[in-house]
Amino acid sequence: MAERQLVFVQQPTRVRIPNAIWPPVRLEVRIGDRVDPRVIDGEVKLSILSGPPGGQIIGTST
Repeated sequence: MAERQLVFVQQPTRVRIPNAIWPPVRLEVRIGDRVDPRVIDGEVKLSILSGPPGGQIIGTST
């Protein structure tokens, strides 16, 4: 059985400070090339790996 992996299915294409990331980031949990049917809803935490001091991710999630 293939391992689960987190896949970005939509990455932001326009980001301008101080506006929101657009379009919103979309993630899927996949097994191989298929969406994992056992994952209906879940929580994903994002963090900033690098960037200017004081950078932050804020806003609402959907």
